[in-house]
Amino acid sequence: MAKKILFFILLILPFLLMNSCSSLIQKQAVSVTAGIAQKGQGEIKKLSTWTDISTGLPAQIVFAETMLASSPEDLGLLGQLIQGNTAAGFLISETQYLEATSEKDQKNTLSEAKKYYVKTLEHFASYLKVKGSSFDELLSGSGNAELIRKTLSNKFSNSDYPTIFYAAQAWASLINLSRQDINLVSNLHVPKTMIDFVCEKNPQFEEGLCQIFQALYEWGRPKMLGGDHKLAFNIYQTLEKTYPSNLLYPVLAAQFALLPNGKSEDWDALKNKLKNSFSEFNKSLEQPGYLKLGLKDEFYQHPQFNIFNVVAQKRFESLIKKEKELLVQ
Repeated sequence: MAKKILFFILLILPFLLMNSCSSLIQKQAVSVTAGIAQKGQGEIKKLSTWTDISTGLPAQIVFAETMLASSPEDLGLLGQLIQGNTAAGFLISETQYLEATSEKDQKNTLSEAKKYYVKTLEHFASYLKVKGSSFDELLSGSGNAELIRKTLSNKFSNSDYPTIFYAAQAWASLINLSRQDINLVSNLHVPKTMIDFVCEKNPQFEEGLCQIFQALYEWGRPKMLGGDHKLAFNIYQTLEKTYPSNLLYPVLAAQFALLPNGKSEDWDALKNKLKNSFSEFNKSLEQPGYLKLGLKDEFYQHPQFNIFNVVAQKRFESLIKKEKELLVQ
């Protein structure tokens, strides 16, 4: 009997080893591919047409989801999916929501944006688990920013900061789109603390994202509830001077501050300025690089802002079409 058992083990051992090796090789291949994809994310920022953005970002998400199925605890893939879903929600769906004219289209695009943000948080839950943490641990610091910061300091390193920021951005965006959900709104302090934590460690994160989030946060709160609109405008003016080739910042200022607060004169001035800026941006994209050697072309020199500028132009066009509706008198 013992010989039969030994014979059976020897018989299946090669298959077990093959299966184990195959699984190991598969995970290594996924890890390598994920690393390559992660390095290529910088190229996505250089996309220069709406078609490429609105199809390319979702395609990247599907590709990463496929790889994640083979290696569900790969932090690189989880980080890409967190950033990708957050970007798709904000850059694509929220832009389409602003552009929508029918109630049906607004409802559908708003739903898409929320779904992207929820997907981000689902992947962040997996990321937290791999790092030995959880949403429960973050939420246990309710009303205690220092406790949340302590959790972030103990469980995460510098390489995790982009993931923390984009997960928090998705969380805050979902709350902003779901203001009627009291349970969600009551947790706003958690993503706000997460973003503050990253920005304290790296104030220049992603060339102005910390500052624009702070400005939007201040603009989004009424003055009677502590919103410092003057501070927000000062932050925006600094951003505009520091990153003149990123046109999304002034467009966001128009969308969330100038129009809702009835700043018609400021909006008219910015509108004329942006028309010229977008004209220069499009002209830059339509000329080959060798014609620009030795010339000062802000847009050509900063292609990492292409994706933001394309999105900004779409939003700007929508703001012009809807300015009578959006401009609060």
